[in-house]
Amino acid sequence: MRYQEFRYWSPLIGDHAVRLSMWDQHGREFFAIIQTPDSRGYRKIRRKTLDLIADAIEGGLEPGEIAFDG
Repeated sequence: MRYQEFRYWSPLIGDHAVRLSMWDQHGREFFAIIQTPDSRGYRKIRRKTLDLIADAIEGGLEPGEIAFDG
């Protein structure tokens, strides 16, 4: 599945953050916001998060933010 990645400074987290978004076939957005870890760990966290979002889409969950604990 295709995804979009948006990096920004989050005042809620107090650090750099990334919003990862994916859309279902109806154009509804599913997303997760993660804190940007060091560069070595980022790929693993991103892959895990995208898998979680894809599972939510395939599982028929409601669109919106998908909780991710890392």
